[in-house]
Amino acid sequence: SEPKPAASGKPAERNTNGAENCQQMGERTVYRAAYRASYQNTPCIYRFSMVYFPKKGTCVWMMLNGVAKKMEEYGAVFDQLIQDLVCLDPDLEPEEETGGPSLAEQVGAALGLEYEILLPQTSDKELLRIWNMAARPGVQPLLLLPDECVFNAAPLPEYPQPGEAGRPDGAEFLQKRLEELKEGFAHSPEDQAVWQNIMTPDTSGQMVAENHKLFVHWEEVEKAGGLLLLKVPAAHPWDVFRRVPFGGFNACPDNLEQMAVCRYWHNGYGAVPILLGRDTLQFYLRRQPSEQSLYQLACEMFAFSEDLVFQGVETVGALEPLLRGSNFWFFWWD
Repeated sequence: SEPKPAASGKPAERNTNGAENCQQMGERTVYRAAYRASYQNTPCIYRFSMVYFPKKGTCVWMMLNGVAKKMEEYGAVFDQLIQDLVCLDPDLEPEEETGGPSLAEQVGAALGLEYEILLPQTSDKELLRIWNMAARPGVQPLLLLPDECVFNAAPLPEYPQPGEAGRPDGAEFLQKRLEELKEGFAHSPEDQAVWQNIMTPDTSGQMVAENHKLFVHWEEVEKAGGLLLLKVPAAHPWDVFRRVPFGGFNACPDNLEQMAVCRYWHNGYGAVPILLGRDTLQFYLRRQPSEQSLYQLACEMFAFSEDLVFQGVETVGALEPLLRGSNFWFFWWD
């Protein structure tokens, strides 16, 4: 998967017992591993398999994880996928290039929006300049890492305007999400202590300078044929989610919820969505939040993207230094 900033692991009670084996199947080497873990008092199983093709010097690996009672149901499918990989011809050559449109061009056409394709060597500073220059009345620019998921996205409905029925309030939405996260740690005094540790505020006053930039995976951009600069017909920054599908998978808020939170943060901090990836969203800040508001903001970010903490910095207090002095916010959903 893509590297994530400040990722250090999700807090959970882990059981290190497991099984590992390495098997030779013809010229292919198959490595398997299985581990058990407990998250919020729920037994989970993680299964890993890797197939190595020596003639090509490459390998393919897959992971299956879930609650223990479901693993038997999906395990057979997982094993069949591994068997199919073993049967692949290691000398099979990739299909020749057809000279057709790049992925960036296909995604741009599928969205039906005005767009430009930016070359991979564009620097972060130059990207910000180009993005700013593309803004004009009635048009909101948005950088998009081309991804095939766009082709499978359902048509977006007509979403309600602010104040209309069915339109969530951004602040209320984030508060409800935070309360739901807290409920997951209410089963025992030990869980409650873990929650208290997660929510402990920062008192260091430190700043993490490497977070003061855009995170662009240029290797992915090169493979896609460039980075898209969408020129979305929209009156407000949050309205880009009316036209560009994003969210609704795993714990990622859907388009309507994205709009509500974006509008709330735009009014409070001048935050504007600048870059979308397959499972990432980045904001640019027009102004810096005050020191007094950093803890509340970190709590809201945790509610919006729990992976920032659970699979990242581990506590809300550790998230605060990443926000101090930075004009960029990074979110991701696994």
